[in-house]
Amino acid sequence: MKKIISVLIVIIMVFQVYCISANATVHDENPNLLLLGDSIAAGTGLVAPELCCYGALIAKANNYNYINEAYSGRTARSLAYNLEYDPESYLPYTVRQVMNADIIIISVGGNDLLWGNLIEKIKQAFLYNNYIMIDVLIEEYRQNITSIVDSIHKINPDSTVLVQTLYNPRFDVLSDVYQYAADGINRVIGEVCLELPGYFHVVDVATDLGRNPLYYSVDTLHPSKLGHYKIAKTYLKVLYDLGMGEKTTPPRQPMFFEIPNYFERLKRVINEYTEVIKGFIQ
Repeated sequence: MKKIISVLIVIIMVFQVYCISANATVHDENPNLLLLGDSIAAGTGLVAPELCCYGALIAKANNYNYINEAYSGRTARSLAYNLEYDPESYLPYTVRQVMNADIIIISVGGNDLLWGNLIEKIKQAFLYNNYIMIDVLIEEYRQNITSIVDSIHKINPDSTVLVQTLYNPRFDVLSDVYQYAADGINRVIGEVCLELPGYFHVVDVATDLGRNPLYYSVDTLHPSKLGHYKIAKTYLKVLYDLGMGEKTTPPRQPMFFEIPNYFERLKRVINEYTEVIKGFIQ
């Protein structure tokens, strides 16, 4: 009888060890998804970005381990700086996250346009058909996105990197100026990513969002809640085609009562148009 009990105890212990190992294996097999970028990726403007932004939806759909390291105001230059490191010294937080990532999503470019005397860029382009300032910006972006691509490939050559295109959120008379800048940045993204085919992939968020105003927030900058859902769907299709995911439809977003911040939109639009009108008068 004692022998039987001893055998049963051993069997139970072996079974428990097996279950723990199996659970650990399943957890370890879940790919690590890392978002790097700006307020678009951070979900700025959403009531619950940790639940409703496209990164969270992608992760939930395919059961990825998920880290969102995006924040408002980040430019391509600042991300390139965050990825610089000395292997012999302390590794920055961003670099450590890249090392552990299986899938990396990059969203930068919008702030490169918005920062650095935006009003003057718009005035020169809109009033005088002079796009030199925007062209300079696009070439600076080329240098920075190239640095980002090279750094990530050096840090983690086994990861899959997805770089999203920049959309045009404007529907007013300044739309053509924003479109010119977006087209230039997207052209650069395509050219840089072609240098490492099979490693970097362009995700054409701009085309999929199109000119549907429902996909854009009232702040004239960020995706709406529906826009994030659309972006997530775009990414899931790409990941499915790459064999990195099983789902092509995002999960339903939680229901929240959102109050559009029309005041911020009005303030920004008035500021831009005031400067443009001054240009006509001068």
